[in-house]
Amino acid sequence: HIGSSPSAHPLDALVPAEVKLGMAKQLPGSTAAAAASAIVKLHADVSPDAKDPCPLPSTDELAPLLRAAKPFGLRMQVRLPGFVPNGRLQRQAGIAVIDLAQRVRALWAQGAEAAAAHGWRAIYDVAVRWRQLGELNDNVFWIDGMPRRDFEEGFGSHTPILKGQHETVRYFPQYARVFSAMKALAAEQWQLTEEEKEELARADDCLALRKLRKRDDFVVSPCYGLVSGQMEGTRFTVQDRPPEGVEVSIRTPLTPSRWAAYQPEMQTAWASICDYACRHLATRASRSTSSSTSTSQSAGSSRGVAGSA
Repeated sequence: HIGSSPSAHPLDALVPAEVKLGMAKQLPGSTAAAAASAIVKLHADVSPDAKDPCPLPSTDELAPLLRAAKPFGLRMQVRLPGFVPNGRLQRQAGIAVIDLAQRVRALWAQGAEAAAAHGWRAIYDVAVRWRQLGELNDNVFWIDGMPRRDFEEGFGSHTPILKGQHETVRYFPQYARVFSAMKALAAEQWQLTEEEKEELARADDCLALRKLRKRDDFVVSPCYGLVSGQMEGTRFTVQDRPPEGVEVSIRTPLTPSRWAAYQPEMQTAWASICDYACRHLATRASRSTSSSTSTSQSAGSSRGVAGSA
């Protein structure tokens, strides 16, 4: 299916919003009910005589593609504790690299303006589709495809680093960096008395930050955009975790307003990449043409000298 259009198999469009919500929030009851309803509707909409517009390639056709994809997939593997190698996901990542490279190269051949008009999300969708195919049970969906009410409430991503006495295997190695950033941002963003500022300076862990605030709180990392200047980035949160300890996590509230704010940033970044790439490719093509012309002229001069002799 690598030669098909990115929208030929729109998994996001096929999976109902309620199913996405249930998978993301691990709500088995609602997920099963919504999925059952969707299956009934799908069977009613699909003709029994319908054929797959993209038949699967043969094993002989797939073998060289998989060999070419393997090195890229291996480079995608995160080599840190907790990130267990997954051969299937590595293959899908490698194929995604090749698929994206082919599509982007074809777009850049049309020029920077035409490539930029294609839109950043269409490019991302290629990688998203392969990640979805890599493991269909993983909830890999666009946030704006969730039920509208949940999207408007702020469907947030949540990455726990420390849960009381439990250190999250994958992310706790980032604890020192997160704590350092929290202290620096807290000094700027929290309203503190002089005494509290001194206490903040003495804090040596996130438990001390929670004791300082006497409530759950967070700081916001800045994100510097190309269009809008400084915007709200992600949030570093510290929450009480009885009987003793705190939960430290990275949270990002994903709301329609935030989504709208980042859209022009993403599109501007994509347009900038297209502009740079197309200018670079044009320069390289020009140099290649000049080199070929010089070689031809040199060969012609040599033949002329030989003829004169």
